[in-house]
Amino acid sequence: MSEIYIAPGGNDNHDGSSWASARLSPPENLEVGSRLRIADGSQCAGERGMNDVRFNVNNHVRVRLTDRGIAELRRQHEETRALFATIGPFVPPNTDADGYARFQLWELMSQLGPITHLGGALPFETEIIIEMPDKPQGR
Repeated sequence: MSEIYIAPGGNDNHDGSSWASARLSPPENLEVGSRLRIADGSQCAGERGMNDVRFNVNNHVRVRLTDRGIAELRRQHEETRALFATIGPFVPPNTDADGYARFQLWELMSQLGPITHLGGALPFETEIIIEMPDKPQGR
């Protein structure tokens, strides 16, 4: 097995871990699909026994909206309100004690997905809480 070692770095990853960036020249005998082992002895995701989880897009997730996200929801509301005068004023989504708003996944993707871009101002913080149902999901 070919191994590439990546030394732990000092850059904060917002979860207490850290990362390092480096340009690596893989050994000539490194083949596509070779497993990588990290210097601290941990293994890459494929070796950790990560489990797949079935999740229906109708189920709920919770996110902390940013000002950009609230502004986009307000913009969408006002656009709809201009067409239908009976719609009341914009009210931001309810949040729990930790500041998380609850959406069905499809709804979050539909409303805020179009403005979610790499390197852009995000509509919600990157940590998402996925509410897993008690019963397994069908296909």
